[in-house]
Amino acid sequence: MEGMNMWKLFEKSQCTDWEYLKWLQEVGMITSSYSCSDCNVDMVLGKKNRCQDGSVWRCKRCKNTRTVRSGSWFEKSKMPLRKIVLITYMWAERFSQAQVMRECSISSKTVVDWFSFCREVCTTLMLRYHEPIGGEGKIVEIDESMFNKRKQNRGSKKKCQQWVFGGVEQGSNKCFLAKVDRRDAKTLVPLIMKNIRPGTTIYSDSWKAYDTLGRRGYRHLKVNHSITFKDGECCTNTIEGMWGLVKRMFPRCNRQKKQFDSYLAEFMFRRRFMQGKDSLASFVEQIVNLYKPSTEDTDAEDSETETAAGSDSE
Repeated sequence: MEGMNMWKLFEKSQCTDWEYLKWLQEVGMITSSYSCSDCNVDMVLGKKNRCQDGSVWRCKRCKNTRTVRSGSWFEKSKMPLRKIVLITYMWAERFSQAQVMRECSISSKTVVDWFSFCREVCTTLMLRYHEPIGGEGKIVEIDESMFNKRKQNRGSKKKCQQWVFGGVEQGSNKCFLAKVDRRDAKTLVPLIMKNIRPGTTIYSDSWKAYDTLGRRGYRHLKVNHSITFKDGECCTNTIEGMWGLVKRMFPRCNRQKKQFDSYLAEFMFRRRFMQGKDSLASFVEQIVNLYKPSTEDTDAEDSETETAAGSDSE
């Protein structure tokens, strides 16, 4: 997947179904071996015209067949493998939903579902690989920001407004973000202790909820935003700049919906795993870690049917 771009994906899409499937095996998105649990023998990958992907796993002994998608990123979809890879690439490269609808000839619902699926990967892996930032000799800036702030008293009162608390480690891509309902010490201090290592130097504004940090194993310096002078080296420019990046990632219509947390996870995921790297290759690496293709026949319902390929809602 390294170095993949739209043109290379187009060239790859010109391969036969068999060649494309073998390529997906090479990059780990489709398993290269499959075992029949009934017979305890390896199944054989072979071509089959009247099936979804043109190939199935077949047991020579009991003649059972299994889809090549078992346990993989493709398992729950009926769209062609090529189209799913293209959608995944376009999400990784930050194409808009409207662009994906147009270029892939799919419905708004299908794009929303697949983008949500991609963000599920981000959410799951950020929870799985959670680690505090900062530490001895490190500086972390913390701040809170209101999302969907009303302008000139317009809009429904508090309906769509949401506070987000976050921190960013200076000199690295490491950060954390959390949706919060309150900005008091009871809410913010536990988040700080969960996400920032003891011994860290913390820069913040003068919000009273942070007053006890100096007694909790941190070196705490404050910025007074009411004056232009900043005390010594202390400033929070990095996290203040980060808020704009986070908010630009949110479609305005989704800032108040249940997907809010997943957009925060997407930002943290991209910053940690994808920034400065090959976007598709980095994302596929994490997909393969999370959706390891099945290598064993454990579910009889996974049999490949004798029907032509279907499609997602389009």
